[in-house]
Amino acid sequence: MVSQLRAEQLVNDVHTLSGNEASIIYDDATYYYFCSTHFMGSDLTDAVWKISRMAKASPYRVQLCDGNTFYDNVATDLSTVAALTFE
Repeated sequence: MVSQLRAEQLVNDVHTLSGNEASIIYDDATYYYFCSTHFMGSDLTDAVWKISRMAKASPYRVQLCDGNTFYDNVATDLSTVAALTFE
């Protein structure tokens, strides 16, 4: 489980590059949205992003976009990501 403090630290590092994975983190009043891709140089509008979200309040439940871990979503901006289906 990720603590509230740890999640806030993750959000402070909005764009990261870890090995061969690019990541971006968005947040709104309710969730942190974690977007990652192995396709370096991809645009946020390319459907090559794996996305999950985590609630900001306890319980810190993590949900997957479309209920899977496929790299097949766009991460254009917060409103686009927040409108996706999470299970």
